[in-house]
Amino acid sequence: GGFQALSANIDSDPFDVAATLPAPERAPTPARLTQNGKDYIPINTGELHDIAAKGPSPSFDRPFAVRGFVHRSPELDAAGQFVLYRLAVWCCFADGTAVGLRVAFPPDQAPPDDKAWVTAYGTLRPIPEAARKDVAIPGISFSSVAPAALLAADTVETKELNPEEAYMFEWRQEEPYAF
Repeated sequence: GGFQALSANIDSDPFDVAATLPAPERAPTPARLTQNGKDYIPINTGELHDIAAKGPSPSFDRPFAVRGFVHRSPELDAAGQFVLYRLAVWCCFADGTAVGLRVAFPPDQAPPDDKAWVTAYGTLRPIPEAARKDVAIPGISFSSVAPAALLAADTVETKELNPEEAYMFEWRQEEPYAF
């Protein structure tokens, strides 16, 4: 056991400290992202995971733009796929969960590098029951990869990572999505 002594000379909250750095300026997310002349709905991996989990619906025909980290493995490569994920944080970083979905990359495009930060543009497609497999993200304690649907990518674009974008602190059930 032990105890913590607080100074009797401090009558204010010792944790009430003003921020020393300003919050980073973020450009608002546009309602649509355009790639190769086609408009896509910006959405984050958690939001798209939720749509995929509900099964085939009219949302499967909507074009989405989703960004995240790439996880590749020999098994995924053989299937022409990779996993795209971001870390969802609910309370603190200790409870962070990798949330994502499989992406079928276009046959005319080389797969992105493992651990790259990318934006994938495409539509959801159901995964046949016989092809559904659990996918774990190495090095991450908790992960949830949508088992029943994948994003059939029209194109995948490697981007420079903006550190504030690596984590998801919210997701929404309708547009505008949190992207």
